[in-house]
Amino acid sequence: MKSKLAAVVGAAAGYVLGTKAGRERYEQIKKTTRKLWNDPRVQEKRHSAENAAQDLARDAGGSLKDAAGHVQDAAKEKTAGSDDLRNRP
Repeated sequence: MKSKLAAVVGAAAGYVLGTKAGRERYEQIKKTTRKLWNDPRVQEKRHSAENAAQDLARDAGGSLKDAAGHVQDAAKEKTAGSDDLRNRP
C-alpha cells in the first residue's frame, strides 16, 4: 500500500513540475514568436507577400474569365447547328 501511495505522490509531483516547466517554455516560445512577428522587417516581408498574392489572384481571375469566354464561344459554335437538326420534320 505504501508503494502505491509513493507512486501516486511521485506521479503527482512529476506532473506538477512538468506542467510548470511546460507552461514556462510555452510562454517563452509565445513571447519570442510575438517579438519576431512584430519585427518591422517581418512586417515588411509579410506586406510584400500579401501584395504579391493579391496581384497573382487578380491576374489569375482575369485569365479564368478569358478562358471561360473562349469555352463559351466554342460551345456556342458547336451547338449552333444542333437547333437546325432538332427542328427538322
